[in-house]
Amino acid sequence: MGMSYTAEQKQAIIAAYQAGNAIKQVAKLLGHGKRSVNTVLQEAGVLRTIRTTKATEEAICKDYEVGISQLALSKKYGIQRHTIRRILDRNNVARVPWEGVRLNEDQQKELIAMWRDSLPAREIERHFGISTTTLHRYLRQLNEPRRRPHWHSFGPKHGRWTGGRKFWKGGKTTNGQGYTMIWVGPDDPYASMRNLMNYVPEHRLVMARHLGRPLTKQETVHHINGNAQDNRLENLQLRVGQHGKGQAYCCADCGSYNVVPVELGD
Repeated sequence: MGMSYTAEQKQAIIAAYQAGNAIKQVAKLLGHGKRSVNTVLQEAGVLRTIRTTKATEEAICKDYEVGISQLALSKKYGIQRHTIRRILDRNNVARVPWEGVRLNEDQQKELIAMWRDSLPAREIERHFGISTTTLHRYLRQLNEPRRRPHWHSFGPKHGRWTGGRKFWKGGKTTNGQGYTMIWVGPDDPYASMRNLMNYVPEHRLVMARHLGRPLTKQETVHHINGNAQDNRLENLQLRVGQHGKGQAYCCADCGSYNVVPVELGD
């Protein structure tokens, strides 16, 4: 028992139970736990013994065999589920490995066909009125291999490539700093520039493709007009090292932004 009760508390529990209340009702009425109430009643030897007639047990077994769950039987006959299980075992009725909707052989074949046709799991669950847990249990029971989770697929093969999630909008998204990110496949010549999510900032990718080589980690690309979304080549400037916002190299004589490093003369 979770706590010690005084003699007066125990007597109140026993009195409430003997007045016809169920253990759950006694616990709620007196503010105690169901297990503690059950322990007090058991120690006092006043627990009511549920006795069922042979006709009732036969009716319970028949209902169970046609597909009524233990929970539904418990509510129908006013008997706790563990008592329902004892009745089933006593009458040699095989219990199903899980509760819920039971599918017949034709329904199971239909379920497998829908699964192999790559229909979404939620659509299959709604069609049969089953839960995700029940769906997966049927798949295990029928030795049907599970699909690869969508996060194990990459690029256009990803299940959310055309969805509304941030990282699956057709391979283009925006990061927390406001830069446009482009998904790059493993066979792309610029795959070495990818982050852990296989994305490359668009401004770096535009510059790399213009130069015809991947950029090094030391090289940075600056937006001349300060707009991180403006990734036109004419708005980008290659730098080495960090650079501040709103600062761009230009020719002091003509004002051109087309500035490139040159070798120093001897």
